[in-house]
Amino acid sequence: MFCGIDELTNESEVEQKFLWHLLTTPTPTGLGFCSVDIRTKTDIRRLRIGKGNSSKLYLPDYVIVLSGIPVVVIEAKHPDEDVHESLREARLYANELNASLPTGINPCARVVASNGIMTVSSAYDTDTPDLALEFEDFDLTNEKHEAFIRELCRSTCQKVVNETLGRLTSRPLFQAKHFLGGQSVRNEDVGYNEFGSQFALDYRTVFNPESRQDRIRIVREAYIPSKRREHYVDEIDRIVRTAVASTVPGAKSIENTSDPVEILDALRQGKTLENKVMLLVGARGSGKTTFVDYCREVKLPTDLRESTIWCHLDLNEAPPGSGTLQEQWLLNKLIVSLESAYPEVRFRDREYLEKVFGLELRDLRRGPLAGLAPGSEAYETRVADRLAQLTGDKLTYALALCRYLCGGPQRLLIIVFDNCDKRERDDQLKAFQAARWLQSEIRCLVVLPLRDITYETYRDCPPLDTAIKDLVFRIDSPSFSRILRRRVDMVLRDLKVNSSARMLHYTWTFAIFQTALEK
Repeated sequence: MFCGIDELTNESEVEQKFLWHLLTTPTPTGLGFCSVDIRTKTDIRRLRIGKGNSSKLYLPDYVIVLSGIPVVVIEAKHPDEDVHESLREARLYANELNASLPTGINPCARVVASNGIMTVSSAYDTDTPDLALEFEDFDLTNEKHEAFIRELCRSTCQKVVNETLGRLTSRPLFQAKHFLGGQSVRNEDVGYNEFGSQFALDYRTVFNPESRQDRIRIVREAYIPSKRREHYVDEIDRIVRTAVASTVPGAKSIENTSDPVEILDALRQGKTLENKVMLLVGARGSGKTTFVDYCREVKLPTDLRESTIWCHLDLNEAPPGSGTLQEQWLLNKLIVSLESAYPEVRFRDREYLEKVFGLELRDLRRGPLAGLAPGSEAYETRVADRLAQLTGDKLTYALALCRYLCGGPQRLLIIVFDNCDKRERDDQLKAFQAARWLQSEIRCLVVLPLRDITYETYRDCPPLDTAIKDLVFRIDSPSFSRILRRRVDMVLRDLKVNSSARMLHYTWTFAIFQTALEK
């Protein structure tokens, strides 16, 4: 009723194409929940489940919450994975939710696990499922489907919530929106912010920098550091930080991003970091890519600046999927980045090509060309053909270019995957696989920003289980209000320097905005 079974090829499709429709489709076909009733991973608190060696931080895929009360925990899995193990983890999570309430009050009474092929459900206090449906059982004429809907639909869960609220308090409870006024007031839309829209468009290079030049300017003029321990956090940041896990297991926390000694000490290992991947883990919007730019452009000391070569590969431009196409794209972007790092050198001239491919040409001269006179037509033709062949092979050219640039004073090549964390979870895992392939082929250190949820969920599973724990670092989110203030100050400075007809139009508005920020 919700999708074809052939569409369920991974966990994400089980979540989005099967479970989401099952949850939101009106009864009697689906469970009839609204989207606001369903909490996803970005809104769910991580809890520790299990004991001893099996203890771990865990969060399910969905939690049904009505009137602030959790009632159902739902876990999605890959079609090839066992749903009964997932049901056990969901049940442990439900028990932890119930434990936060007074004794005898257990509103989170049901748990569900599904891999699309099989869907099972049980009460929170038993490991034996009382509902088990195969994909074909989700049919309006099937008794199992009817029993599943009856046990887990929104109206049933609402009864549990009403009973729980009645036991928690004897006072009447109201939602905050009811104090705004009548239905017409509550349904009123916020007016379109025409100034804000035009403002964001005119100064998008400040608030959403994309080019390397814009990003470098931001980290040099408007970077806001984050400290793991701060005595004061304003209300906006307090809400943001409460929704984000305070720690990531197996990751070293960067105490102060304005003085990233943890990263700099790691980079001083030099050539021993070749063929390794460094992970920078943090919440969405925590400024991982900006932090890497700040380290390189501002905080990198002279010794590391002289002993490292940095390349940035923007994954926003990467082709979809993985395999040969993506590998060729990575090699091509690496070559372009290395060549652009030295604009004064014309690498494609024969003079420099012979230096880049010095080892290959030495073997050619000692072997097939040993009987030819240097400078003769046959000799030069053979050399030219060999150079054309070598430059045509992207991997060979990239290897030779890295060897030529990094072979002198023991330089370390650092390749940064920019904007990796802006992609979906599956794309982030593919990016890690691409990083592993690149560092296995090229002698380099790959720096990969990764979302904390992705790392925490899959750190013990391939391919993330191959990450070296000493090279996994966590970054905390900086103060949002300070970031906003600093960016607005940048715009104000630009307006003072660049006089134009629009300056007077913005001056009065910005003065009010600054006053509001100060208050």
